[in-house]
Amino acid sequence: MKDEYYQELKQRIQQLEAENAALRAENVKLQSELHKPSKAGRKSFDQKMAQQYGRFRALINTGKSREEIMAAMQISIATYYRYQKMYQELEGAEQSITGTQTMGQFRIMQWVQKNYGNSVKVKFSGRNAATLYEKQGGQLQVQYDPEKKEIIIKKVKSFEIYK
Repeated sequence: MKDEYYQELKQRIQQLEAENAALRAENVKLQSELHKPSKAGRKSFDQKMAQQYGRFRALINTGKSREEIMAAMQISIATYYRYQKMYQELEGAEQSITGTQTMGQFRIMQWVQKNYGNSVKVKFSGRNAATLYEKQGGQLQVQYDPEKKEIIIKKVKSFEIYK
């Protein structure tokens, strides 16, 4: 009777060891699947992305608005801002485009920062136009010409002009 009992226990131990070995093999397989590099995440900057960025750059240089660029390229706002960040880094832009909607507004802000710093307030009156306000009450209307890529002073009302 004891021998039968020990034989049953021995068989049960062998079954459990075989089951344990199978589970370990399955665990190793699952672990290797888990740590495989997947194709998820952001893709590297390949030729297709370079072409798309080139198109973005061309559109932003013509003074198109954010919405127009997104519609023309069929990109999300996240992609727009990622390309915008690349544009700032690659083109050497010192100021942020934050608060501006077009390249014209961005160029105006660059010009204002260079010539007036933070001493004036800027109010945009269009895609490529703005009015600058001095603390003393002076006003200056400026416009960005995307073809000539320059700032044009339109109207001055007691404003100290720097060039």
